[in-house]
Formats: sequence, structure tokens, C-alpha cells
Amino acid sequence: MHTLTKSNLENRISKFIIENKALFRYCNNVYLFGSVLTKTAVPYDIDLLLVYSCSAEEIVDETKKIRSVLEDELKLPADLTVLSHEELKTTGFLKKVIKYLKVK
Repeated sequence: MHTLTKSNLENRISKFIIENKALFRYCNNVYLFGSVLTKTAVPYDIDLLLVYSCSAEEIVDETKKIRSVLEDELKLPADLTVLSHEELKTTGFLKKVIKYLKVK
């Protein structure tokens, strides 16, 4: 990982999401999870869960934009999991994640 500390990276990701509300306009909720939040792991990517309520077509285009801008800004690959509210409920995704942070 670059010279960033893990907590600094977590803060930068959260700040980026908050400051770029327009980029995440179709996402009702955004959760950060994965190696960035795990004390023992070295983060090699940014894991985000995007929860949306728009049409699937709209979120596909938006996801491409989000990934591109996020990777350009933070210089790490972005691994985006994209679920509708209904899919989030039926999959129990957040119950399977060890640790997560709701950013939006």
C-alpha cells in the first residue's frame, strides 16, 4: 500500500463519497467493507456495497462512472457490489460481512 495508513485510507474513502454526492445520486446507501476495515490485512482494493432503488440500466452506467472516478482519485482498484434494496434483504449480504461502515 502507498504511504497511506489504513485509517487514513478509510477516512479518504468516506470523505470522497460524502463530497461526491452527485456521483452516488442513484445509491440510497453506500457501505465500505473488506480489507480497508480489517486490522490485519493490507488493503489492495476498495470494497463498496452500493444499494440502489433506480432502474438496473441506470445503475449499470453509474457504476462504471463511480468505479472510474474512485480508482483515479484513490489509486486503488474498486470492487463494487451493487444490490437493490430487495436483493440486500434476500441475500443477507451485510450479515455475511465481518465488518462494514455505512458511509451514506
